[in-house]
Amino acid sequence: LVLQRPSARFKTQEQLSYCLSDVLTAHESSSSAGVIALEGTPPYQIRLSIRNLATSAVHKETVEVHDKHWKLNLPSYTFKSIGPHLVTIESVQDASNCEQAIPDQAYRTIRIDVAETAAIVPFDQRQDYCIGDVLQFQLEGTPPWNIGYVLHDHVLSSAHHASFLAIESMAAPSSKLPSYLRSRSHNNSRASSRSRPLRINNRCAGQL
Repeated sequence: LVLQRPSARFKTQEQLSYCLSDVLTAHESSSSAGVIALEGTPPYQIRLSIRNLATSAVHKETVEVHDKHWKLNLPSYTFKSIGPHLVTIESVQDASNCEQAIPDQAYRTIRIDVAETAAIVPFDQRQDYCIGDVLQFQLEGTPPWNIGYVLHDHVLSSAHHASFLAIESMAAPSSKLPSYLRSRSHNNSRASSRSRPLRINNRCAGQL
């Protein structure tokens, strides 16, 4: 009986994207990005490495796979810094105990881009403002930012490419802004319960 040598390769070289502090779990999509195609006799033992190019730190892990296709899913790994990471298939073994086939170098590695979490930070923590005062904020994350906010019951929105945001307070029955501001992402991240919503829509959503 002649058995096929085991082999493992990423189906595509498409880059994956995650946010800072995300866990490396499979993306819920029909895309082939991050999918490893396997040949041989299951089950497979796949040895993977994750290299953080910013810090040169390397995490290695072995997973057991029982199917011919497996989408990258390593919940034990958390992205702790922004920037590019490389995931490499180091080796694969199957039930035949045959030595692995010579891997296709071009499809052994994929790149993961880790982006900073979006946030909006006020320069001033005051609760009271006068008409005409300018409210200033620092935007963090990856531009562009789509920002929605409520000012004196007016629903407003704007798109920003710069990391600085200034909002002029408008005339109202009183010259007080009653704790109107809070940051809230489009995916319902945490927000202060004593203020009204300011939403920031960015691939990586964040908060004040």
